[in-house]
Amino acid sequence: MSSVFLENFFKQIHNFSKDNLFCDVTLISSDDQCKINAHKVVLAGASKYFLAMFGGSFRESNEKEVKLQIDSQSLKLVINYIYTATIGLSTYEVVEILKTAHLFELETLKNECCDFMGRHLSISNCLEIASLADHYNLNNLYEISENYICDNFKEVRNNDDDEFLNLNCDILNKLISSNKLQLESEEEVFNCIQSWVDHDPANRTIDYDRLLQNVRLPLIDPIFISNVIQKACKSMKCKMLINKTLQWHLLPELRPVLFSEKLTQPRYSKYTLLAISGWASEDNQDLLSVGEFSFRTNKWSYTTWPAPPTELRHFSANFEYVLFKNSLVLAGGYDNNENPSNKIIYFNLNSKTWKQTYRMNRMRTNFVSSLGQICFTWLLFRILYNG
Repeated sequence: MSSVFLENFFKQIHNFSKDNLFCDVTLISSDDQCKINAHKVVLAGASKYFLAMFGGSFRESNEKEVKLQIDSQSLKLVINYIYTATIGLSTYEVVEILKTAHLFELETLKNECCDFMGRHLSISNCLEIASLADHYNLNNLYEISENYICDNFKEVRNNDDDEFLNLNCDILNKLISSNKLQLESEEEVFNCIQSWVDHDPANRTIDYDRLLQNVRLPLIDPIFISNVIQKACKSMKCKMLINKTLQWHLLPELRPVLFSEKLTQPRYSKYTLLAISGWASEDNQDLLSVGEFSFRTNKWSYTTWPAPPTELRHFSANFEYVLFKNSLVLAGGYDNNENPSNKIIYFNLNSKTWKQTYRMNRMRTNFVSSLGQICFTWLLFRILYNG
């Protein structure tokens, strides 16, 4: 069937709705601010919700007006979507649109909302989106939002402590169970649990044992366990878990039977290990061979970067390098004539470009990594933030 014919056909049906021609039902928003004339057959053909409403024994099947518990803006946009298959989503309306699409069982619209929210995750909205995805069983959206939260957990927690403290227990448990959770120590994981329980102890103390089981207690300093965690534990189950943890530290020969391997291994880092070899020519272009090891997948992947331009290739040996703010910085060392150098170049990992910047006051060779962290700090800020 011609796509042009279908497009014109549905455009005409939509015009009928706007002009109140052949309409047999009026949909009214919950605030009575919106009334939309529509065709039951069109609504039922697009939505199982309306098919059940108008095709069964519900009283709405014989009524001319149907009031829905949906706000006026969402109702306008979703009914327009049913007639046109198009919608303009925004961060302000997408949550209500998703809820309405779920109610009307409009799977394609739900998918569009999920894709939109997945692309617009931020520190300020990721917890709300994760809760929404969990509530409506939107597995793909939940996984995307969970990964975002885990990658930015400290920033998310600090951004809105109230929203974090009002997470439901299931979501919090999933987060602290994840290998992807990015925190500097397991003590921080415990502190998150303690804060969450203390926010509503009357209703949440019952969840304490369940949550504590997903803290990697063997990775926590025994002194912290004795001075902090042990004092916080009230239930017998919790105390037994602490005793088992202390045994793990004191009796290495019992470790295999005390805890699962997962609870004794550090969480995966979101960072990667780079292995960069020398450059070689390929298709008249000089390239660096780069190996990238992911601690999450435990796998290597390989790619190439452009080699430094010829005029910047003054490094041959004993230079210092440091990775800083998405840039690889190379400084000093011996040049191609085996003379000490004071030059600095850096490679921007985002733009994949090389640039030469300020020179050091002295020729330097045989740097140690601590210099990259201590002596270079002020200089690198100038390089990377002032060009």
